[in-house]
Amino acid sequence: MEGTILWTSSIGKRNGVSNGVPVSPFTVATSPVGYSSSSQYEDKSYEIWAPIWKNRLGIRELKAFFREGRSEVGRRPAKNGVEFAEAISSLSVDRGISEFVRYSLLKRRGDSYIAVPSGRFKVRLRKETDLVRELTPILNRVDSFLRKFKPSPPAELVTLRSNVDKEIFEILIHGGAAKMVKLLAAIGSLEKIISKRDHSKDMNIGRPLTGLSSRWLEMADDGSIEFRLAAAIASVQKTGEIGSIRSSIEPVNPEKPNLWSTGRGQVAWDGNSFALRLVSVLYRRMMDANRFQCKNNPVEGRIRLGMDDISSFINGKIDETLLENILFGLMWIRWNDPNVLLLCSTISKNGIM
Repeated sequence: MEGTILWTSSIGKRNGVSNGVPVSPFTVATSPVGYSSSSQYEDKSYEIWAPIWKNRLGIRELKAFFREGRSEVGRRPAKNGVEFAEAISSLSVDRGISEFVRYSLLKRRGDSYIAVPSGRFKVRLRKETDLVRELTPILNRVDSFLRKFKPSPPAELVTLRSNVDKEIFEILIHGGAAKMVKLLAAIGSLEKIISKRDHSKDMNIGRPLTGLSSRWLEMADDGSIEFRLAAAIASVQKTGEIGSIRSSIEPVNPEKPNLWSTGRGQVAWDGNSFALRLVSVLYRRMMDANRFQCKNNPVEGRIRLGMDDISSFINGKIDETLLENILFGLMWIRWNDPNVLLLCSTISKNGIM
């Protein structure tokens, strides 16, 4: 309990907070993620990340520590639990802190609160943090879109958006390619619903969502068949007047992929199973290739698959739901990134598309 006597709420400027705003050290808005049962925390206001350090501190250092305790995302202070996890996984916290204990402030009867510990989190640098940061501007657009709904957005969209935060939290705490794939799948589930909306109406998200770097292909490659299949399909690019694979599964403009199409465009994602939807896309792209007299193969991708991958798909040895969600999640990648070709070659196998 060393230092708790100095842990008092104050009024002043700390971590870029304006004067007159009451602040408390290492206290942020609650993010209902990372709990065994998140629902019980959804209505709570704040959580505290109590620091643990190994080295001795003098009283002056301790006072400064609690007065100016640093937990930053980029150049601004962390505002919620997910951002605090991002701060500790990028070492954007004060030196000397080895880990944090996360406490949730739960309201009891009346105005009394109880602090419930909900895990210990080591301070360590994770290479996935930079990739998570790429999501920030995209998710900000999603959040702005959700705020347009009055009095509240559709429950399905809220749940899918929350699932993305849950997977981000898992990445920041645990890391690893398997967690990255789960995050891509959560993104894909959200993207599928957003892309199906009528973008000609006032309540729309604007332009198609994109902005992730090619490094996502590298960091999310967990060696699974589902990831390789999704990446191979997602790597099918524009040829002639036929748009990229995104224009076949979402109503994006084949000539200007940063815009939505008028109507269905070249979308052919039809059928009651993933395999049938893929057949529908193949048929439409081959038909358009003949109609537009394309010289190149309209289904050739930058990532090639092995015969064992194809065999597993044909024999049903895959999770089709996971595969489809990963595919839609990969739509957020900038496939015109110059580094994509290099990364695609590392994922490819000697074989066919």
